[in-house]
Amino acid sequence: MERRVAVILQKCKKGKQVKQTHVQILINGLKGSNFLAIKLMTLSSEFISLDYAAKVFDDLRTPDLISYNPLIKCSIGSSIRVATTTYNRMREKGISSNSYTLTFLLRCYESFNKFELGERVHGHVLRMGIASGLFVMNTLMDLYAKCGGSLDIARKVLDEMPERDIVTWNTMIRTYMSNGDIDTAVKLFESMPDRNLVSGLAKIGNMESAKRVFQDREHGIGCSLIQC
Repeated sequence: MERRVAVILQKCKKGKQVKQTHVQILINGLKGSNFLAIKLMTLSSEFISLDYAAKVFDDLRTPDLISYNPLIKCSIGSSIRVATTTYNRMREKGISSNSYTLTFLLRCYESFNKFELGERVHGHVLRMGIASGLFVMNTLMDLYAKCGGSLDIARKVLDEMPERDIVTWNTMIRTYMSNGDIDTAVKLFESMPDRNLVSGLAKIGNMESAKRVFQDREHGIGCSLIQC
């Protein structure tokens, strides 16, 4: 029955359909199914409301990490309260966060420009030993750059990262460019281990200035960057 209801949920395209399927879940005694709750929460937040999704979560008897994460994710751009409350409940229950938990939480705080809340999560990240997680650190760096307006803190995160990927470099370079610090952006670009992987730099900030600087410094590499 659980699988059958899951198939029905996948076909839901309207709030009314989601509610009707939810009724079937309740009638069939499946309200405690974490598997169905994950799908139902996502659809509820999209077609009904985040509060409705939160009520679905509250019906779970034994929520696990995989069921906490979707509710925090659904809170991005919608509710700091739901995201924070859900995260705190996790901690109270002794359920350990993973990189997805913290990334979703940071994105939620970023969507509301809550720099100080991001700092608190940063502290949790360091204490939990997830500081080397690329997803988390890239998101944290992005939050500091966008919300706090603090390039120094964002750069400190970059400098302390033991591992970096193309998103890491692009995020910091884009941040310098959008703040008008083209010279530092170029210096950072020149320090990259593989500059040919950079993409879309000119989409952020002043395109003409970026094109001119990168062409001058890289003797043509700037052209390929603009066309990426």
